[in-house]
Amino acid sequence: MAEQHPEATVVGTDLSAIQPRWLPVNVRMYVDDCEEPDWLHGEEYDLVHFRGMAGILKDLDSVLQTAYRF
Repeated sequence: MAEQHPEATVVGTDLSAIQPRWLPVNVRMYVDDCEEPDWLHGEEYDLVHFRGMAGILKDLDSVLQTAYRF
């Protein structure tokens, strides 16, 4: 997404710091938990993408409510 839209700021999160060393200049990666009620790295998102996470989230409905707040 970041390479296709270089004008965008892309925020990525993971529970551990396993991201590659090279990332496009418009990407910021943070160690964070999407199941926390407040997301710490922004308050306005145009797209929220959860790849392969529906089966591992404790409370999918709550995470989706948080995502739709933005």
